[in-house]
Parts: sequence; structure tokens; C-alpha cells
Amino acid sequence: MATRVAVIDDDPLYLDFVASLFASEGTLQAAKVGSADEMIALLRNDSSIECVVLDYDLGVNTGLALGQTIKSKFADPPPIILLTGQGSERTAVKAFRMGFSDYVSKRNLDRSELIKAIRSAISRRQEDNFRLAEIDKLRSNVRFDSLTGLHSAPYVQARLAEMRFRHGQDGFTLIMVRPHLLSRIRGDLGYVVADRLLRDFAGLLKEA
Repeated sequence: MATRVAVIDDDPLYLDFVASLFASEGTLQAAKVGSADEMIALLRNDSSIECVVLDYDLGVNTGLALGQTIKSKFADPPPIILLTGQGSERTAVKAFRMGFSDYVSKRNLDRSELIKAIRSAISRRQEDNFRLAEIDKLRSNVRFDSLTGLHSAPYVQARLAEMRFRHGQDGFTLIMVRPHLLSRIRGDLGYVVADRLLRDFAGLLKEA
């Protein structure tokens, strides 16, 4: 089954050209879109998209701005590659700082370079997801969360199940606190600040 890659460009002819490059490669399939709104809608409705290729110059918008929008709207977006004919080191640095996976020059586009960038981005994401899954598996066997010092969620869930089994219909009260803005704080201020805030908050909870 072909790997689906979302590609956006305001030039339909160039979209067709990139799609033909994918077709000649044999294992990639282009999902072509012509606007930022179409790209957001595609990512919302098509979970099979494994990578996104953004043209830098989108007329009223830029690929950098659209990439930032994608990262803000989706908790786990596909890896993003920036494609531009205005190749500059400054643009590349901005792209990498914003979390883009790679940067490929649009001038004299090298098919093998683009394909390699896409494959590498998808492979890194799969490796990251596997590593996170392994970490979650290890954490599920740990009684305390290493970051906050509080009891881990799996431990609490196991204890609740045990209490329900032992006490039958006897009721108990549980107060749960979930910092739902944590991902936004990480995006705006960085992981170090977010983790420090979480530790401080957990300390206040334990004191209470």
C-alpha cells in the first residue's frame, strides 16, 4: 500500500509534477491540495497521511506559517518538510526551530533528495513513537511519576479497581486534576519551563 503524502502548492502544474515524481518512485502517493484550509481539512479527515510537504510561497501565506498552524491544531501532526525556491539558510533555520523535519530546495528539484527526506522523516517519527510507547510501558509499571513525584496514573487506576472490588457498593470520593493547558504551555514556553511548572504544582498538591 502506497504511503500517502500531503502536498500543497498554489501552482496546480507543480502539484502534478510532484505527484508524478511520487508515482515514478512507486511507493508514495500524493494527496494534492491548493490552499491552507484544504490542508487542515485533509489532515482532520484523513488519518492515513504520513508526511506533509509545504511550499514556502503560498501567495497570501507562507509554508512556515501553515506549518505552525498545523502544529498548533494537531496534537501529533505528521512530519513536515518545507519545499522552497527561495532557498536561504535563514529560512532553513526557522523551519528547523519550528520543528520541521527537513528542508528541500525547489530549484532544480532532485527527486531522490525529496524522496529521501520524506522517507527519513517518516522513519524518525516511527522510531520516536516506538520509543515513547516503550517509555509509557515502563512508566505503567512504576508506582510514582518520575516528573511530579505523585502516584502514576496506572497505579491510581489499579488501586481504584481494587477499592471497587473490595468495598462493593460503598462509595468513595475522588478528585482528579488534569493540566489540560500543559501542551500549550510547552508549545509557547518550552518543555523546561512546562516541567518546572508541573513540578511546582505537584508539590503544592502533595502539601495540600
